[in-house]
Amino acid sequence: ISTDLLLSLLKDLALARPELRLVVSSATLDADQMSAYFNNAPVLYVPGRRFNVDTNFSEKAETDYCLASLLTALHIHRTTPVVQPCDILVFLTGQDEIDDCVVKIQQMASNAKCKPLIALPIYAALPSEKQAQIFKPAPNGTRKIIFATNIAETSITIESIKYVIDCGHVKQTIYDPKSGCESLNISTISVSSARQRAGRAGRVTDGVCYNLYTKYAFDNEMP
Repeated sequence: ISTDLLLSLLKDLALARPELRLVVSSATLDADQMSAYFNNAPVLYVPGRRFNVDTNFSEKAETDYCLASLLTALHIHRTTPVVQPCDILVFLTGQDEIDDCVVKIQQMASNAKCKPLIALPIYAALPSEKQAQIFKPAPNGTRKIIFATNIAETSITIESIKYVIDCGHVKQTIYDPKSGCESLNISTISVSSARQRAGRAGRVTDGVCYNLYTKYAFDNEMP
């Protein structure tokens, strides 16, 4: 709602002040629709540097995406060489899930006697000094597995990521106009968000994305 109001006010302002330069920037915007709204404003496309990303889908819907994320991350860690860039980025919905998975994957790796790994969380409420840990290079022979909310979708770039695991969900604030209240609900991500998440694996080298949802859901059920 705040974004809609802001854009409508800016449209009026742009008409009233011809000297005002307004730049609307987004990685996933419908540029033609936005251009038409702002009186056919010119559109500038800036291609980003992106390597190839091999995208994989689940054969069936995952009932427990947290467990599926842990098992997938552990499988990648056990079967792929630990040569940078080799780190794993796992998208989950919130702090509780992330903190729980950070503890569990370290226990699972220890029980399975895997190669050394460092499990790190990243979410908005995390203190800045702990957020900075995800950017520090891992020691030789050690892989970082980063559990993140959608803050890692566009807001930050971690250069060492080669593998992405996407649970396909996100926590969003939903406003109910009847009650006048907001609630934080887990909902399905959009197609553009899914593509944005997959792109995190192709920043510095060819990468792999594991989507914990089916190809049918991606094509027919996601907004």
